[in-house]
Amino acid sequence: MQFLVKDKSKTKAELISELTRQRENNEQILQQKTHQLRERIKELNCLYGISKLVESSSGSSDEILQGTVNLIPISWQYPESTCARIIIDGKAFETGNFQETVWKQEANIKKHGKFIGALKVYYLDQKPQSDEGPFLQEERNLIDAIAERLGHVLERINAEAELKDYREKMFRAERLASLGTIGSALAHQLNQPLSVIRMSIQKTLRNLSKTGCPRIVKEILDDSLNQLSQASSVVKGFLALGHTSSKKNISNINIYKTVIQTTAIFNEMAKNVKIKLIIDDSLKILPDIKGIAGEIEQMFFILVQNAIQAAKPNKKQYFKISGSVKEEQIKLAFSDNCGGIEPDNFDKIFEPFFTTKPADEGTGLGLAILQQIVTNHNGSVRVDSKFGRGTTFYTTFPIKR
Repeated sequence: MQFLVKDKSKTKAELISELTRQRENNEQILQQKTHQLRERIKELNCLYGISKLVESSSGSSDEILQGTVNLIPISWQYPESTCARIIIDGKAFETGNFQETVWKQEANIKKHGKFIGALKVYYLDQKPQSDEGPFLQEERNLIDAIAERLGHVLERINAEAELKDYREKMFRAERLASLGTIGSALAHQLNQPLSVIRMSIQKTLRNLSKTGCPRIVKEILDDSLNQLSQASSVVKGFLALGHTSSKKNISNINIYKTVIQTTAIFNEMAKNVKIKLIIDDSLKILPDIKGIAGEIEQMFFILVQNAIQAAKPNKKQYFKISGSVKEEQIKLAFSDNCGGIEPDNFDKIFEPFFTTKPADEGTGLGLAILQQIVTNHNGSVRVDSKFGRGTTFYTTFPIKR
């Protein structure tokens, strides 16, 4: 009753003033709640936008990172004054209006617990002080959530890429296994006719030696024997990709003589495409190496053939083989100016079945076989290529005296 009496004692003006204050206070609270709700909606839209980017990006991390940067300004309290940058492994993704200022908010991005980059948000001009400089506590929560989300996304993309690579390797391994089976059957079918042809030519040469046969005929038959040997070597090398032999015919190999014999096969072909085969005098003084002669011959065969096939019509080009000795190792260089390797293909050139040649010119096995040959001889191979200019293969073999 005393309260009622007290209320009744207020004047009408006082009651109106009190109601007005309560209404203004309620409106202020409503505005604050509405503002907070809008900010939360922007945060949710940002996280939802990142999820949509991940779904539509086809696994491109660059597309996801740039798209995320573009989503950030509209998710902060002052969109018109907000810019952002993501740096991942030294690569930057920025908004169009990016500019570093003193008003900064930052969160680290981690993949598998290791630091790989950072997300940074800047205000372009001074704003009222809030929870973290001019930034809200909710904005701190959001930038941390985005950084964490990006870390998980990059982990997933990396895992998917590794899984894809693993599947491709398993697929190639399956193809190689099938190739071994096919190669065995092929070798069985080819060995007999090749042997018959070889014996027939040898018998013909013996008979011609007793007659006055023109010298050119004997030279042609000798060339045919060399071609038969090369055909046998190709078949054996093809089989060697899928099989290893416990029996190795190791011998001393003279690099210079081997190069002369191998390049002679390609002289006519090289002339047709206007590529000059250069055998540097440095090869003459190289010491012998111990190895499998047929495999070393095939290594030269593969590299010369690749250069010839890469030659461009109506352009003077060269393929040069040179060598040196350093630290008990023979180092060979195979250089050409036939256009080089495209950057996107550089990491794939030793993969079995990878080729940029037409189907009737290559199987993609040559450099895979070459790498295996070098490895079998305890050597190493590396490539230096400038696209549009040329390529150099470097092989290194230990000298075993």
